[in-house]
Amino acid sequence: YEAYKFFAEIVSRDVEPGSVDERFVGDALAEIGRYVQRGIPGTPVAADPDTAREYFQRAANYGSPIGQFEVGKMYLQRAESSPSKLRMAGRWLKLAAKNGHEGARAMLGNLLFQSGKVVDGLAMMTAALERADVDDRAWIRNMQEEAFAVTEEPVRRKAIDRADQFMLGEPY
Repeated sequence: YEAYKFFAEIVSRDVEPGSVDERFVGDALAEIGRYVQRGIPGTPVAADPDTAREYFQRAANYGSPIGQFEVGKMYLQRAESSPSKLRMAGRWLKLAAKNGHEGARAMLGNLLFQSGKVVDGLAMMTAALERADVDDRAWIRNMQEEAFAVTEEPVRRKAIDRADQFMLGEPY
């Protein structure tokens, strides 16, 4: 709860988009969104997914990769209802990945894999797994292994070679 209050203090100083503090405030908004999404037991912060979405959207607009990732996930969860939601999910995930969010890179890779761009999709998931924080490795590994399991060996080898290019910073 103390961390929540700290982030709320940062956000209360709201800055203009484009300022030097923009990303700092964006990341604080994203962290508040995470707290509000789950709630904090024994505090006034109750779980409120709608309010969390608003925080994530504001964070994304401020350039926070965490916010961009969360917005991408929200669109992805609603993608079955509309192809445009899938496109929006892809756009937000790509932006978050370009800004260094490895979870977004993994999800974007999975979207590419599912859309038939197998080598690039597997490569992105593999690169994301290599770079991901410890907390994200398990779910990324699971997603990557599921995709590798249904792919033929020559394609897997191409994807591993391509992952090396992603690791070197080649754009995707």
